[in-house]
Amino acid sequence: GIKTTTAAVLAATFRGELRRQPPELQGRSISQETIRRSVSIVAMSGTIVFGALFFLVIFEPFSFLSLAFETVSAFGTVGLSTGITPLLGIPGKLILVTVMFAGRVGPLTIAVAIGSRYRVQKHVFPTEDLPVG
Repeated sequence: GIKTTTAAVLAATFRGELRRQPPELQGRSISQETIRRSVSIVAMSGTIVFGALFFLVIFEPFSFLSLAFETVSAFGTVGLSTGITPLLGIPGKLILVTVMFAGRVGPLTIAVAIGSRYRVQKHVFPTEDLPVG
């Protein structure tokens, strides 16, 4: 799942952007690679959790809040439950098992395993500063 260091990197990046300074944490600057990896992990984690929650809401008759708690708990592999897990149908249980696996292995590891092989770039595009926001 999302480790505390990933959250700290994102918080430091956010703080740095608000101050219009390079991101730093504990007196050290944070590399762009680390920031990009942290953003990717949070985006993939959110996609996994919201996607699983979407399908659970479709397949299961329980309240949204109970299903959301079960999904986030499964992704974090913390072992907490509202008690509805044994009452879920087969599709719901399979969804939670998949979410538990993704949370334990990590979304970035899964993406690398599923994605294409790493290729060495033969060229580098020029950098452009774009107005965002």
